[in-house]
Amino acid sequence: LGQTAPGVASGLEAIADCLTLVGIDATHTDARIPRLMALLRDTSGAVTEWSQMQAEEDQAAFARMICSVADLTLDNLILKEVSSGKF
Repeated sequence: LGQTAPGVASGLEAIADCLTLVGIDATHTDARIPRLMALLRDTSGAVTEWSQMQAEEDQAAFARMICSVADLTLDNLILKEVSSGKF
């Protein structure tokens, strides 16, 4: 390759910094967006579960609103992936 060891190490560090910003690192096999989508699904499920135990309608209504926004966000992300041919 004609590169020095420090030059290669420096180049690999620069690539690692770029890849980390898009969610690729040694501890995750999924990219950042799929991980965030899964976290949003899990959070929405937990909020739904919590809201079902609330006696006050205001709190339950706020929880339903949060879940609706989460669902809409997930739907839009999936539609973008499908329409771009990435799915």
